[in-house]
Amino acid sequence: MVELNLSVRYNRHDAEAEGFANEFIADLQRCLMRFAVKASISVNPNEDEHQRTVLILSHSDNIPNDANPWYTPYIKGSQNLVLILSPLENSIIDNLKLSTVHVFWERVFETGEIRKIRRSVAEAQYRYWEKVADVCLDMIADNQASTKESLAQKVYLSHGDVYVNADRENLKRDLNDLGFKVLPDKPFSTSIDECTNQIKTFLHEVELIVNIIPPIYNPFFVNQHLSLAEHQCNITAEYIKQNPNVQRIIWLPTSFEVTDEENQVFIEKLQRDPDQVAGTVVLKSPIEELKKIYRKFLLSAKADNVAKAEQVDLYVVSDPNHSEAINEIINSVKIGSGANVMATRPDVSYKSHIGCLAQCKNVILFYNVLNETWLKTKISEIEKSKGLDAYSPFNCIILFVHNSLPLPSGYQNVFTHIVSSINELSAIDLSET
Repeated sequence: MVELNLSVRYNRHDAEAEGFANEFIADLQRCLMRFAVKASISVNPNEDEHQRTVLILSHSDNIPNDANPWYTPYIKGSQNLVLILSPLENSIIDNLKLSTVHVFWERVFETGEIRKIRRSVAEAQYRYWEKVADVCLDMIADNQASTKESLAQKVYLSHGDVYVNADRENLKRDLNDLGFKVLPDKPFSTSIDECTNQIKTFLHEVELIVNIIPPIYNPFFVNQHLSLAEHQCNITAEYIKQNPNVQRIIWLPTSFEVTDEENQVFIEKLQRDPDQVAGTVVLKSPIEELKKIYRKFLLSAKADNVAKAEQVDLYVVSDPNHSEAINEIINSVKIGSGANVMATRPDVSYKSHIGCLAQCKNVILFYNVLNETWLKTKISEIEKSKGLDAYSPFNCIILFVHNSLPLPSGYQNVFTHIVSSINELSAIDLSET
């Protein structure tokens, strides 16, 4: 089990921060345990010799009682993870450029009101748990080897507007599951020159750019009366001129209606300006349609760790922790000599897994621990994998059910064979398929 040493810091005199911290710390430890990570957490320690520091900032931190507020020694640390409970002044945000930030509030588009994301708020509970899981995964990712991080393919997903925070986080989770690193992963400076340099740095070596257009035009650079969304659109449009192999999508979510006149003018300019639409897909759609489009760009453009021309004859899908059972299955299968046989492994990314499914001729799904959710997920992956490109359909889809586990109804027709023993499996001759 991986161990993490964390400190959590907040304003002891702020009732909101203290109440949130008491709940969050317990929830964080519980969530980390689900990911096989044991966390040792110190709260407001006198000394700070921890791997990571989690800062909790709230509205009260906008008005410090003195010129040297409590967070001054920690706010600029590169290993900080900052949780923002309510809107903060730009002077504080500017100091978070090196930190990973999670925002536990959102602004309701229709009314402009601030909605806090808390476990105690019934309608926000699911968002709260999503964010706790996001924090856990960020901690785990930062704890992994830097070489693994540097090899991850990158996607630029514009950010900075609170109205589209929920959509961006949804897309970020999806892209992370596909094996991509999502940038920007740090807040932008309110200095336009520094922000421009940040954007250009984040764009380096990305596979895809997605510019998200918010419902309201919100000037971020007040002197230039320029929104962060428009500034990112301008810079990314210039970038793809110099890098025509990079795909770019401008996404206008259909989950809201644009009534802000200034934003309507901005959107019209985006759609009609040749410099903005060149080499770009302008998409007005629900979020799931956007996912389909970028999945086609990303997953069909390259096969991850598997050459596209290389055919996988058999792919064994299972919990990768059961290596002995996987080896027994592979050794018992009748398949031609020289066949390319692969199996799921702990170090294989989701994108690699889907790529193997897309290219394989035969698949065996080994189900040996009662977990209906896991089984349904793997069946869904098998069913959708062949839609990624012009791959031929499966010859055989075999379900190996161990220990007489019950099967959920409605899934039997997915499989060409259902077996419950090695002897039954070895009777199937895959060399003839």
